[in-house]
Amino acid sequence: KSWSKTQATIALSSGEAELASVVKGAAEGLGLNAVLADFGIEVDLHMFSDATVAIGMVRREGLGRVRHLAVADLWIQQKVRSGEISVARIPGVDNPSDMCTKGLDLPSILKHMGNLGLILATGRHVLAPKLQ
Repeated sequence: KSWSKTQATIALSSGEAELASVVKGAAEGLGLNAVLADFGIEVDLHMFSDATVAIGMVRREGLGRVRHLAVADLWIQQKVRSGEISVARIPGVDNPSDMCTKGLDLPSILKHMGNLGLILATGRHVLAPKLQ
């Protein structure tokens, strides 16, 4: 699943903003994992980000030199250490979330859509109501 949201908190640095988005994504992912588990579907949670600083923050233990760290930021460190969540870097040009956050040219959009298994189609589905 993929989506885009605006950030509710004010970040004092780009690293802090990136960390907040990784934490939010992890929380959403674990929520989806719980729903799937209710249906007997077990999946692993793999998060990909182009935010090198945020990935470094969630992989280490403790605050480090970060000044404005919330409890949620320590929570995700524990989830990564336990193996409940894996995090990896994806280069920005290969990150499909760019479709929701940046203005892209058509070839880039089509590349990201292909990586997500989406196709560009015209017309309406055969079951859609007829338009007058």
